[in-house]
Amino acid sequence: MKLLKVALLLAAASIASYAGTISGCGTCQGGVYSLTYSTVSTNVSGMDTYNLFLSINDSGLNIAGYSLSQIYIGAVAPKITATNPAGETQTLIIGPGGAANWTTVQGGISAGGCSANGGGFICSTPTTVPGLAAASNGTNSWQWQISLPTGTALLLGNVGAANSASLKVQYTDGSGNKIGALVSESINLTSTTATPEPSTYAMMALGLGGLGLAGRLRRSRNS
Repeated sequence: MKLLKVALLLAAASIASYAGTISGCGTCQGGVYSLTYSTVSTNVSGMDTYNLFLSINDSGLNIAGYSLSQIYIGAVAPKITATNPAGETQTLIIGPGGAANWTTVQGGISAGGCSANGGGFICSTPTTVPGLAAASNGTNSWQWQISLPTGTALLLGNVGAANSASLKVQYTDGSGNKIGALVSESINLTSTTATPEPSTYAMMALGLGGLGLAGRLRRSRNS
């Protein structure tokens, strides 16, 4: 069992995690948008699974004609793959006010909210109108779990590149009507995975060898 734990620790050291933040962009309107994903598992029954996190700080949001208390988030749609491949599944795990208060579908955002258009996007929208109030003094956060056929490429290009991740956000008034610009921006996701030093790997390998030797000695004494 100890040998297994050390092996799992060694494997966990290589699990990928990527993150990016945008602000001051053409459609940001004073909001700060952060997107992160981390690997849950790879090649399990032919699927790779990821946790995808989005946070939006709207405390500085500025939409002409509306005070912050009159602005609502009508839909959010992150994109980390170029298409929605056959077999892809996505589940909202955490959403402001509870995941049950959100509906998630594949596709991006149009003026009316979540749409079936826009390959690679997953879109979540509140189940009620006017929906989610913009965060006047904090941050709203979402977490999805996404499973993709093993080998599906993730978008890790620079901002504006064809292979960059992206995000869409729709803001609405109290009646659910779109206001302001539709946030539609690229995000450069960069690695946040801490790579262990070679000495750390050496210590892990030494530990594995030592555990194996100890096991053999115990078996020889008991035989």
